[in-house]
Amino acid sequence: MADNSSISGQRSVLGIFLLMFLALLALAAMWRATRKMRTEAAGAAQFQSLKSGDTARVALEVTKMNGERSFIGRLLEKLSETLYCRTQTLADVTFIDPRTEVAMGKVSDVRPGAIVYLTGAVRADRSVRAVQLAILTEYVTVK
Repeated sequence: MADNSSISGQRSVLGIFLLMFLALLALAAMWRATRKMRTEAAGAAQFQSLKSGDTARVALEVTKMNGERSFIGRLLEKLSETLYCRTQTLADVTFIDPRTEVAMGKVSDVRPGAIVYLTGAVRADRSVRAVQLAILTEYVTVK
């Protein structure tokens, strides 16, 4: 009988360690995802200096939809974590790939007036092909 309870105790300890390991993996994955989204948004001058193929990380206010998965947005300058300022710079954005990740919100939230943080590739025509979107409309103020 002593051996049976000893094996049961070892299984419990092993189970606890396994759960702790899985919890640490989940925390590491969440930290990595939030670290990606915390990358500083490019300002107007930085955005305009990007070349074809460069990765753009920008905050935009959607001004006009050009179809279901394409829009024109006004570049925003970050003043603080929750305050952005409009610039004169416009960007044409597409996110036609069904694998485009929407980290916060959903694709249907992309509409005129929405505030969107995106990561994407700058194309030769200066448009951006987004690979990741985060809808910030409910979390930030634009002046």
